[in-house]
Amino acid sequence: IIVDTLLQCDRQSSFLHAKVLVETLLSFSGDFHTLIDLIWARFDRFSEPMQRALMDYIRFRSGDYGLQMLHILLDEKRDKELRLSAIHYFKRYPSPDAKPALLRFINDPDPAHWEYAAISAGALASYQGEDITAALANAIHSANWYVRYNASSSLEGRGLSYEDLIIRIGGNDRYAREMLTYQIESRKLVEEKEKIGV
Repeated sequence: IIVDTLLQCDRQSSFLHAKVLVETLLSFSGDFHTLIDLIWARFDRFSEPMQRALMDYIRFRSGDYGLQMLHILLDEKRDKELRLSAIHYFKRYPSPDAKPALLRFINDPDPAHWEYAAISAGALASYQGEDITAALANAIHSANWYVRYNASSSLEGRGLSYEDLIIRIGGNDRYAREMLTYQIESRKLVEEKEKIGV
């Protein structure tokens, strides 16, 4: 009944704001696995804005749907926003199956694909491995500010010393060095506020 109601609202263009829709679905007290299975069964019948909201709901509810999310992530015919939503899913629920795609996105030099690189740089904070660290260190040199910011944030969270980080990114790129320094100083500020209870 819920999924049919969502389809009807979608067809009548009475789409709720995504946040309201997600919060409403999260309040559902029944079997959410059955609900999500029904959503996936009818997924392609929804409009793209509704699909994005439903993917957000699934991300907040369960990590059991990596296979479906991976299909969306890898499908180049899918709407960009849906694929970016799948990247967010794989940040919350890291998957070795998604890792190659995330690395491909972060290493893509095409400026037109900066959103994929930026979101992937943030998602890779949840992944381990020298290949991840190397990709983040490389991405911190991106011409795009958002890619640099997310890469530096993910890189800074890997527990490396400042000296190790500077060695990894190379000391000659002033913008990369400044971005990394900003991330480190921000973390120290947060830690100091937590210590004094602010």
